[in-house]
Amino acid sequence: MKDEEFLCKKMDLIEIHQASLCEVSITLKRERDVKQPKPIRAPNDSQRQKQTKTLKNIGKLIREDRRLSIQGLAEITGVNKRMCSPDESFNMRTGCAKMMPKLLAPEQKESKMNICSDILNNIVTDPGLLDTVITFDDNIQKCGSG
Repeated sequence: MKDEEFLCKKMDLIEIHQASLCEVSITLKRERDVKQPKPIRAPNDSQRQKQTKTLKNIGKLIREDRRLSIQGLAEITGVNKRMCSPDESFNMRTGCAKMMPKLLAPEQKESKMNICSDILNNIVTDPGLLDTVITFDDNIQKCGSG
């Protein structure tokens, strides 16, 4: 009987010891996980100038080739992808990870207006013009042929 009591007391001590070790490791882990926030520094004038220069460069690249992806812009300019994201400073929005202008450039507007007015004038002078327009791709086969 004494041996059993001795073993029970020993087991209780072992359990208490394990429990206290577990609590200590949990508190140490919590203290380690709580990180001190890094102080946020405001960018100085030279950093702001560099950032605006980079943004202007990105905007210029976008206007030259709208098909560039955000990843492509980041690789070309050597900056973070977040900096190349569409922004009000670019006056752009994203569509399928490509940069798209919100508004057409004045030259594009004028070109579209000229093309539309030419088409309308041609339709007025030749009413059968739309009968000659092909509205399907050459790769598409007509139904019932063959």
